[in-house]
Amino acid sequence: MQILVTGGTGKLAQSMAQSMASGDAPFEMLRLSRRRDDPNCLYWDQAQSSIVPPLARTPDALVHLAGATPVGDQAYDGTIPLAHATLALAQALGIKRMIVVSSIAVYGPPLARPFLEEDQLNPAHPYGQSKRDLEHHMQRNHSAFGVKEISILRLGNVIGADQLGHLAKSATAANPLQIAQFEDGSYAMRSYLNAALLCDVIAQLVSAGSMPSVFNVSTLTPIGMDVVADKLGAPWIARDATPQDVPLVAMDCAALGKFAANRFDLSTKRLL
Repeated sequence: MQILVTGGTGKLAQSMAQSMASGDAPFEMLRLSRRRDDPNCLYWDQAQSSIVPPLARTPDALVHLAGATPVGDQAYDGTIPLAHATLALAQALGIKRMIVVSSIAVYGPPLARPFLEEDQLNPAHPYGQSKRDLEHHMQRNHSAFGVKEISILRLGNVIGADQLGHLAKSATAANPLQIAQFEDGSYAMRSYLNAALLCDVIAQLVSAGSMPSVFNVSTLTPIGMDVVADKLGAPWIARDATPQDVPLVAMDCAALGKFAANRFDLSTKRLL
């Protein structure tokens, strides 16, 4: 199975490549990049979308990982042009299946329960708004570019690549992470996944007879941020939670669990 991936030099694509290099790869990943000198990627520039990378055969699917970079007041204005160029690329290569990577951020302010796929999208910040707009653009326009099936993956926090992971890199014994602890002694819980889990989901989606339209993607149960900090090997201390600290930001992944069945593991143990 061969899968083409935009955003090939991004953190997530690189993590996926590293994960597959260290174990049994569920598919061959062809990463695209605007950098001509990257030996690990094929060159593709959205601004020159008529120039397509030379491929020996048509990939089984295209995964859209690339995201627009905010510039000043323009926020994520490049999201839709990039999405449109990616659809044009799929059309030029004859790709019929597409997976669009989105985010939990599309749901907006946290609820007292995990988010469901059918919940209304009400993103509170520009990043989430850009992902919502991306989803809508792809869903409305893919068929006009010959793409027969599209699946949206709303990712939780990617372990090591979220804000906690970023802060963990600079944490020291003298300047440890501070993790909010609530009155009941618990720590904030979040939906997490890693690159290997995402690779498994993508492989099974592309192998399926038909692709579901939307999936929340993370382990079946959320993970405490204290546990994640331990996994990252970062020194940390507890601090009293404030009213601004949110105990739970999570997604319900029951639909993904049903799809996974015995195909791959969605338990927290594969992350920890």
